[in-house]
Amino acid sequence: MAWYYTEPRRARRDLDPAPAAGAVGPPGPQGPAGPAGPQGDPGPTGATGSQGPAGATGATGATGPAGPGVPTGGTTGQVLAKNSATDFDTAWTAAPGGPPSGAAGGSLAGTYPNPTLAPSGVAAGTKGDARTIPTFTVSAEGRVTAVTLVTLVAQWK
Repeated sequence: MAWYYTEPRRARRDLDPAPAAGAVGPPGPQGPAGPAGPQGDPGPTGATGSQGPAGATGATGATGPAGPGVPTGGTTGQVLAKNSATDFDTAWTAAPGGPPSGAAGGSLAGTYPNPTLAPSGVAAGTKGDARTIPTFTVSAEGRVTAVTLVTLVAQWK
């Protein structure tokens, strides 16, 4: 084994005074641009902007073919009615409804279209005289349904 002698390292000491500073000179010329750095990560999406103005009206399109329209024919009082669920399957028919027909009911007697009032049980004529006073029974419809004559009895006191 060999032995070597080395001097101990000395710590550097700034004991010597710094040289006197002179005046600062003008800046030197700018150096060339350095190479571009790598692409950075994309930033967050910004807020949605307001809606822009409406665009110009487009050109008018071509006229389409004529539709089926209302079929010819029909007479006064008729209506156009569908014959089935198929589109445009229509025909002229008599208007629904019309005058009533059949037997009359309630306070009416006879048949339509010319019913009459049903008898109420009270005969037509004048009721009462100088010695009798009539009393009447009237139905909810306002018809007289019964008449009773009350005889006056004179009492002299």
